[in-house]
Amino acid sequence: MQRIAVLDFETTGLDPAVDRACSLGVVNLVLIGGKWKTAGLHEWTFDPGREVDPGAAWVNGLSWNLLRGLPTFAGVAREILHVLDGGPVAAYNASFDMGFLRAELEAAEYDPRICPPAICIKDAYIRYREAKGENVPPPDERGYVPGVSLDRALAEFAIPGRVKGAPHGALEDARLAAALLVRLHGLGLIEA
Repeated sequence: MQRIAVLDFETTGLDPAVDRACSLGVVNLVLIGGKWKTAGLHEWTFDPGREVDPGAAWVNGLSWNLLRGLPTFAGVAREILHVLDGGPVAAYNASFDMGFLRAELEAAEYDPRICPPAICIKDAYIRYREAKGENVPPPDERGYVPGVSLDRALAEFAIPGRVKGAPHGALEDARLAAALLVRLHGLGLIEA
């Protein structure tokens, strides 16, 4: 049986070297009889121990006032690792999410090398666009690729997405990324 955990972090900012995780959503998928099935939905919200950058707060609707006093990532790291179960993981922007997973594990005194291998759903979407003959620009110095947002990918595959401009959560984004992974896997663009 094939399985994969699709994850998404909401954070206090963009840099895992200085920013912290605020929440994590995980969708566990299993491939049964050629169809992906949801085997579990998990969400944790953390006290990041610092203020949330205003730009990040606009995106995720979280503030330190809401998060202060909640468990820290370190306090639930063992549970998170159990849910990830050492199997492959996927994220829409895997370099971002895995950067935060490694940083949070290290801060929790775990060896960040225990992070499972990651599949980048965004990279598969870029391959899909390029296969259609579209010219996708290279990433900028921060790794941002214009025109390949999760929202655009969802719209292209007619997957109902988020309300434009409304804050969104980690589990919501993990569910949307999982739906996109299923579509891209069906096209042979993701091996899982």
